[in-house]
Amino acid sequence: MKLPEDVDDLVALVEKHGAEAVAKRFRKPPIPSTILRTASESQPDEAMCVFLARYHLTPSSVLEGMVRRYTKFTTPVLVELAQNPRTPPTELGALLKHPDAEVLAAVACNPNLPARDMQ
Repeated sequence: MKLPEDVDDLVALVEKHGAEAVAKRFRKPPIPSTILRTASESQPDEAMCVFLARYHLTPSSVLEGMVRRYTKFTTPVLVELAQNPRTPPTELGALLKHPDAEVLAAVACNPNLPARDMQ
């Protein structure tokens, strides 16, 4: 896989190889944050949302924005957001209000969840 040069390249990679494979492949060299930000702002489909939530180098500001719009997302996207170490602690607290047990379990496993929120 070649490093994506723009959002269209990234979308094509995720469609062809899947979110997990693309996230794993581009730990080094990382996908430029400008491409990730643009992808998050362009009404991404489910596969791209899963990728952005899963990718450990997605900027925390993108993850924060996704959590704030979480009612639009399916459980797989929310689980990935909850597991991502870059998801801000305040946003993990917001995910604790979600009714799905799978999302709650994923949040509880994130080491960045403040202890006060674990009660």
